[in-house]
Amino acid sequence: MSQTLLDWYMSVPRRCVLCESTHSASMILSPYFGAVIFRCLDCGFTQTEPVAEEVMRRYYTAKYVKADEPEMIWQRQQFARVQTGLVLERFRPSPGSRALDYGSAGYELPRQLAAHFAEVVACDIAGGADPGVPGIRLTSIEDVDRERPFDLVVLSHVLEHVADPFALLTRIHEMLVMDGVLYLEVPNEAEHVKIGLMGKGHVWFFDPHTLRAFVERHGGFDFTFLRTDGASVDEYAKAVVEKNCAIFDFERVGSPDGVWIRAFLRKRAGRPVRSRLTTDAESLLRQLSSTLYFCNERRNGRA
Repeated sequence: MSQTLLDWYMSVPRRCVLCESTHSASMILSPYFGAVIFRCLDCGFTQTEPVAEEVMRRYYTAKYVKADEPEMIWQRQQFARVQTGLVLERFRPSPGSRALDYGSAGYELPRQLAAHFAEVVACDIAGGADPGVPGIRLTSIEDVDRERPFDLVVLSHVLEHVADPFALLTRIHEMLVMDGVLYLEVPNEAEHVKIGLMGKGHVWFFDPHTLRAFVERHGGFDFTFLRTDGASVDEYAKAVVEKNCAIFDFERVGSPDGVWIRAFLRKRAGRPVRSRLTTDAESLLRQLSSTLYFCNERRNGRA
């Protein structure tokens, strides 16, 4: 891409998905999708311009970190242990309670939840082998809508990855029983982007304020709990640079600037206010980002 085209591409005003302001500042190009990451100067939400679904699917099926890598297994085990304790602290399963772990790479959390729920269903875009644990049943992302409603849905480190997070929250809303509970966890990484540090494949960069604003904009849930845990944002950045997972501090809870945002949401009655993301203007940017990505893949001999 020529410098002239890049300059123009970075300068195009972008509409914030939260407050719909076009008062924005472009930051960098996403190293994963070739789309512009920008910050809304009115509400502060850091976000990526819309990315085509086919681009994201290509990335996650071919390039994303595999769940069976030793480091990922260890991290998921630590997350699952802490998350299970928090879920049981905030949600009391009844004898017939059903839970869904949506985006359950590695199936560590369902393994631990299975002892406390009548049934645990797990699904992930990458699929995976049956964990062989009684009480856990696997399904596909495409088929999970056909399930009976769930009492609890876990959405852990998924929302920041999807092309349309409003549509995903709407889908979860429809999967829950009335007054059902969503356990939502995302990284607290809005500050990381300023120094060019971000999780692999992330397109939405939350902090506690913008996560609350996002859920309220959707309109399908009420917060019952919101907390940041783990190492501070600065400590986490250092851990990533030094590749020292021990600094992550999975046991630390209630840290004011913790790197993990953890929330419990209760389903509201009625339909969500903002159920989808796409508009005509955003569709054009989706196509442009898709074209740029595939052109870059062909130039590097990977297409």
